[in-house]
Amino acid sequence: MGTFDGCHIGHKTILDKADYAITFSPSPKVFFSQKEEVLTTMEEKASLYKNFIFINFDKYIASLTADKFMEELIEVFQPREIIVGWDFHFGKDSKGNTQLINKYAQKHRIQLSVVDPVRIDNTTIKSTTIRQLVRKGNILKANSYLGYNYRYCSKVVHGKGIGSTLGFPTVNLEPIDQKLIPHSGVYAGYVVIDNKEYKTAISITKKDKIDIEGHILDFSGDVYSQHICMIFKEFIREQKKFNNHTQLIKQIDKDIAKIRTVLK
Repeated sequence: MGTFDGCHIGHKTILDKADYAITFSPSPKVFFSQKEEVLTTMEEKASLYKNFIFINFDKYIASLTADKFMEELIEVFQPREIIVGWDFHFGKDSKGNTQLINKYAQKHRIQLSVVDPVRIDNTTIKSTTIRQLVRKGNILKANSYLGYNYRYCSKVVHGKGIGSTLGFPTVNLEPIDQKLIPHSGVYAGYVVIDNKEYKTAISITKKDKIDIEGHILDFSGDVYSQHICMIFKEFIREQKKFNNHTQLIKQIDKDIAKIRTVLK
């Protein structure tokens, strides 16, 4: 059991032990606050682990006490073993913990496994930490904690067309509610189209509106209205203003040269 936002390397130690994993849609934090952002959508979670059981987190589930939740869980799933992370909390007001699970496990002769935290350089790998790294643009470290490259998958929509006038056409992604968008800036990454990866210069801007766009290197084709994924590999630079198009074009050329080197 768990929220498993990000399905990071700490979660993987739990998921590798389980036959099935129970998680919630939407995540409890998003249910209680529409301002909350997640690393992984339900679809992304399902692609990262094949045996998720998604419980609809609604007013009824939110109202269950920790004891009532455990009673219903055991009645419905009749588990032989329950596996949770060391910091798992559940039930109304998050009063349920591993001690309470153990009480029910002993009563019903269920094995309980509590998985210890995973640490890298004395840092405990947690979804909260990874979200902070993504918000700051520290994609390299975020990726090392996730165990894969952070991605944003969405529908291609029409942009302003400025890239095309400069000679660098871009694909623009439609923002997804509650999906965490990385820090504004330019990134080296990839775009996945029809299961094929293409090196891409990714740009994120968050001014009057959010723009998620990518100039796909060595690619020509129309992907408008398709569902594609942008994969973030490394942060290149902050966004900055230019006095004219000539300066901007020179900077884009520099960015592309660096991105080719980074992705080599």
